[in-house]
Amino acid sequence: MSLRIQCPACQRQFTVDEELKGRTVECGSCEKQF
Repeated sequence: MSLRIQCPACQRQFTVDEELKGRTVECGSCEKQF
C-alpha cells in the first residue's frame, strides 16, 4: 500500500511506500528533508 505525502517546503505531492511511514524522506524536487 502507498501513502500520499506533500513536501512542506515546495508543496509538491508524492506517493511513497507505506513502509516509509514515520521516517525522514527527501523531496525529489527541492531536496528538502522532512
